[in-house]
Amino acid sequence: MQKRYPYEIINKLRSGENNLLISKVSQEIEHLKEQFDDTDYKTMKNLQYEAMGKDLPYPWKDVYQAAEEIRVQIREKEAELKNLLQLEE
Repeated sequence: MQKRYPYEIINKLRSGENNLLISKVSQEIEHLKEQFDDTDYKTMKNLQYEAMGKDLPYPWKDVYQAAEEIRVQIREKEAELKNLLQLEE
């Protein structure tokens, strides 16, 4: 199955309750990806502080744990979206 981008998914939606679920799950995935970007910011900040020999602003364990939890949620939502899209075909 070829990769579909959120705007393509929305453009291909047909009427019905399933379409609302597809839209909702797509938005949730985008929100989770934004949260994941925040963990990248924290990683970069930690690396900068390490390079300067300063105390870390964010504990590595917390940054890694948050990133991993978000990764799991994204994978779950993407699987849910894939199932919803298969119902559409």
